[in-house]
Amino acid sequence: MKAYIVLQCISGLGDQYSSVLSGHTIYRDLTALGYDTEIIWTVNNQYFDSNLPLDPIFDLSEFEGRVYYGIEPEIAAKYTRVPQIQNSTRIYVSEITPELSSYEAPLFCFDTYYKKAVRDLPGLKYPTTDKQFLSKDVLDIVENFRQGRERIKGIHFRVGDLHLETPYTSLYEIQAYKIALEKVTTFLESNNDSEIMVCSNNKNTVNFFENNYNNVFQNKFTVEMKRYYSYSYLTASKYTQEEYIRHAQETAAEMAMFKYCDTIFPYNTFHSSFLTYGITHNIHHKNWNTKLKDLIYE
Repeated sequence: MKAYIVLQCISGLGDQYSSVLSGHTIYRDLTALGYDTEIIWTVNNQYFDSNLPLDPIFDLSEFEGRVYYGIEPEIAAKYTRVPQIQNSTRIYVSEITPELSSYEAPLFCFDTYYKKAVRDLPGLKYPTTDKQFLSKDVLDIVENFRQGRERIKGIHFRVGDLHLETPYTSLYEIQAYKIALEKVTTFLESNNDSEIMVCSNNKNTVNFFENNYNNVFQNKFTVEMKRYYSYSYLTASKYTQEEYIRHAQETAAEMAMFKYCDTIFPYNTFHSSFLTYGITHNIHHKNWNTKLKDLIYE
């Protein structure tokens, strides 16, 4: 029996990582059911040329070399798609066994972790692997960012695409951001004895807090461009592919830094998968029964 799992690289690195993390569990599940299982990537990369492999970002060795790109249309024409509630990960098989007919693929992401309605579903799975799935280059950058820090707090402040370059003072004049920024300020001042990492797709916000609070630090990127979907915002000729790839690797490393946070304060209009890695692999909170309650600050 043959099975194909479709992973997607069509949006941010958090969604991509969630896809890999979920795909690995599905891969193991289908293999255990007797399927000869392979992975297909559907790629519309927001970080660098979509014709390039994703190896600079991800370590896909757990899939045992059974990873291919861009052949979903061929597979969809020949194989049966397994019905699923979600569309993020698609499964095609040569035949649907009785065991597979009731199988629901897990979707590991912050949104799934966080929503009580989802968390309370019977049989809900959580990741059980310690595999990081990030490339050695990315993990080396993490160590450079980390500078030996073992316990920090983290702020992930994500603005809408229209405000990527808005000055902090102008951002503060927008009511929704003002309320959130005041909460950030309260968080910083009530944790003035801790080192706090501030991450944002608005660099002006990060600079403001680093310049005004002694306990705040930011991760220093070697290639500065609009964060985080650099390739889709900029013309492909503005930077070299090496620079785009390096920026993507540093973005992935910033995502991974949240694993060292004992508290994460997120602000977004939705539950961002950029935090999936930091929640899943957190070194301070490992019990899934209490992880979100103890890790996520609201």
